Amino acid sequence: MNIMYVMFKTLGDVIVSTTIVKELRKEYPGAKIHFFTNKPYGDLLRNNPDIESVIESEAWLLDSVFLEMSSGKYDKIFLPYQVRRECNIWHQEEETRYQHLVDFYWNRMGMHRLITERECYLYPSEQDYAKAADMVSFDLPRIAIHSTTGVATKDWPYFEEFVETMRLLGYGSLQVGAPTDKKIKGAIDFRGKMSFLELAAFLSKCSAFVGLDSGVSYIADAMKTPTIVIQGSTNPTTSGPISSRVVHLFAKETGYPDCQVVRCHQNCRHEVNCITHIKVKDVIDALDKIADENKWVTPLPVMV
Repeated sequence: MNIMYVMFKTLGDVIVSTTIVKELRKEYPGAKIHFFTNKPYGDLLRNNPDIESVIESEAWLLDSVFLEMSSGKYDKIFLPYQVRRECNIWHQEEETRYQHLVDFYWNRMGMHRLITERECYLYPSEQDYAKAADMVSFDLPRIAIHSTTGVATKDWPYFEEFVETMRLLGYGSLQVGAPTDKKIKGAIDFRGKMSFLELAAFLSKCSAFVGLDSGVSYIADAMKTPTIVIQGSTNPTTSGPISSRVVHLFAKETGYPDCQVVRCHQNCRHEVNCITHIKVKDVIDALDKIADENKWVTPLPVMV
């Protein structure tokens, strides 16, 4: 049996699809799964043993996917992506508002068995790991950070204060992400310097990751790097990396009685974003627990 699975974008959606592909292998043992996605997301799927082939298209060339779907090569085709406006408000609909994205996609495919293995899967090559090892010394704990999501209400404004606090404690901060992300003063800049799987290998060597509700957080969690996700306008019930390892720092109290139960995403109507309720101390406290659990080598604090 040949199965075509379509997930055009974005970074987090494609990564969480690796969970769905593994579940499809359980539903259809022996099936060959062919993954259709937009460039450049095919890189995420390299070396994945659950995927027979990856078909990449330029962004939103829908004729190419429809031609592939009608080629007669596939016994089943699944396209759970949110292609209509109505699809994109699923987290406000009563029936689906408490589903995580991965469960929403899975149910859209006509699957109603619970996904119990809450993991995503990435497979960097030996070359990816070698490049990561050459980029910076990992002899002391290194904290990776990601500062920019592309949705202003999801961005945390205290990263520079966090990086300076970590510097005084003796820890180095490594900024990853796109070259267009806001530069964080004091962090070593690795924005735009790695492919997706090179970044996955790099994050696997970091002692912890502090980020937002973004695809980079999914990468960190997939590599089993201790991950802290700061969320305000989105809710970990519906979005964000899915494993039980993740520490979600979630602004439960927004201060506004009219806030939606599962949050507004980019439609916040208030002057003060609820993500600002999460302070640097909250992140440091979460990191302290991770440091204790993983027995980090304690660096010498910087006095000035």
